[in-house]
Amino acid sequence: MLSRKTILSCFIRSYFIGGAFNFRGLQNLGLLYAIDPALREIYQDEQALCEARMRYMWHFNTHPLWVPVLLGLFINLEQSVSRDALPSQGMVALKNTACYTLSGIGDSVFSGSLIPLWGLGMCCLAVCGFYEFALLFMLTAVAGVQIFRLATFMAGLRHGLGVIEKLRRYDIMQWGHKIKILNGCLLALLIYLIIPAPASKSGLLLLTMVLSAGGWLLFQGKFARFTVAVFVLVTFWGGELNNWL
Repeated sequence: MLSRKTILSCFIRSYFIGGAFNFRGLQNLGLLYAIDPALREIYQDEQALCEARMRYMWHFNTHPLWVPVLLGLFINLEQSVSRDALPSQGMVALKNTACYTLSGIGDSVFSGSLIPLWGLGMCCLAVCGFYEFALLFMLTAVAGVQIFRLATFMAGLRHGLGVIEKLRRYDIMQWGHKIKILNGCLLALLIYLIIPAPASKSGLLLLTMVLSAGGWLLFQGKFARFTVAVFVLVTFWGGELNNWL
C-alpha cells in the first residue's frame, strides 16, 4: 500500500507530463518522472527498480487528460508485478494497449468536442454581454477538469485494468458525438449573434447554403480548415457579406 505522500506526489507530477517531450519517446520521460515516486516505494531492490524504470523509457503518448487514469493504472499494475501476480513482459503490452486505446478517444472527445464546447459557450456569453457568466463558466470548466483528473487517477489506482471496463460502459465516444451536435447549434447561434441581420430571406438562404456546403466539404476533406477559415475572415473583413445579403 502506497503512502498518501507518494500518491499525491505522483498526481501532482502528472501535470508535467509534457515537460520533457522528445521526438523519440514523446511523453515517456514525463511519464517516468510522474511514476518514479511510486516505483521507488514499490521496489526496494535497486536492480528491480532499474528494470521497472526501463519499462517507461519506451514510446508513450496519449491525451494529457488521460494521463492521470493511466498513471494510476500503471501504478496498480506495478504493484501486481512486485507481488509476482503479473509478469513484467505483460506489463509492457498492457501499457501500450491502454495508452493507444485511450489516446484516440481523448483526441475525439476532449480536443474535438469538449474544448470547442467551452470556446463556443464562452464566445456566445461574451457576445451577449454576460461577462460574469462567461467567467463563471470558465472557472467551472477549469475546476471540472481538475476533479476529472483526480477522480480518474484514483479510479485507475484502485481498480487497475477494471477502470478500462468502467470507462467502456460510459460509452464516451457516443457522448462525444452528442456534444459535437451541441457545438453545431452553438456555432449557429454565434453566427446569428455576430452577423448583421440579412436584408432579404434569399440572402439568409444563400448564407445558410454556403455554410452548409463548407461544412460538408470540410467533412469530406475537400479543403483544409485553414483555407476555409481564411476565406471566412476575408469575407467578413472585406465587407462582402453585406453585398451578398
